[in-house]
Amino acid sequence: TNIKNIVTLGRAIFGRDNKLNVIPKISSPLYFIVGNEDEPRPPKESLEMSKLNKNSKYIVVENAGHISNLDNAKFVNKIFSEIFKL
Repeated sequence: TNIKNIVTLGRAIFGRDNKLNVIPKISSPLYFIVGNEDEPRPPKESLEMSKLNKNSKYIVVENAGHISNLDNAKFVNKIFSEIFKL
């Protein structure tokens, strides 16, 4: 049933281990890209995570929520083009 699937997904999401301790150990560039209107994962959370690693970049997508690539595709595509040098 639909409720059973929702409960299973919720347990998988909220029951997982905290991995914030891994962020400072990552040597590759990190990009924290967040919509300024994101409610499930507010921008302040991404900002705090970005502060855990000196190789990180914090980017706010204006006029976007949790699925910022749909809300402001032009800006997000520009970011990805710059990151991946397309």
